[in-house]
Amino acid sequence: MVFLSFLVVIIFVSVLSLPIIDNNIKAESSDVIKKNQTNIANINQSSINTDKVNITMSRSACFGACPVYYIEIHEDGKVIYRGYKNVDVIGEQSSTIPVEKVNELVNQFNHIGYFNLEDRYDELAITDQATVQTSIEIDGIFKSVHDYLGAIEVLELPKLRQLENMIDEVTNSSRWVGFHALDEANSINVMTSPS
Repeated sequence: MVFLSFLVVIIFVSVLSLPIIDNNIKAESSDVIKKNQTNIANINQSSINTDKVNITMSRSACFGACPVYYIEIHEDGKVIYRGYKNVDVIGEQSSTIPVEKVNELVNQFNHIGYFNLEDRYDELAITDQATVQTSIEIDGIFKSVHDYLGAIEVLELPKLRQLENMIDEVTNSSRWVGFHALDEANSINVMTSPS
């Protein structure tokens, strides 16, 4: 009977300590994330190894005729495009851009403080809008941002959306997406960005 009481006490104490352990784990992982973000935010542009850069962007559907496509940019300037819906070219295409253009994009990611942005901007202000998902990987350090174009306006969004449009410009995606479709996507960016 004493053993059973002792066992009940041990189980009770273990159950009570689980939230404390969970909170400690969350705090430690939060500290690691903050430390990693600090290191990322302080990347010396001249020390970036452009042999290890990968940039992606995808635009999703909306209630209207928003273009749905994906772009991937490699460190050597290779561009991969996949068109899905409301674009001039459905399917996969590839091209190349100068490495200097890749470096310009990397500079822009750093300039807007991309690694310090929230992971998601999707607090609803307007319904039925498209989403833009961007990501960058530099030397094995990865960051992705989900931008719902109908999100509540915050300070970071104009710079983020300028970066999204720059990716389209640098890759000349309009040859596949179509000028009309890009105008549609960009007008949504303007409508939902603060003035």
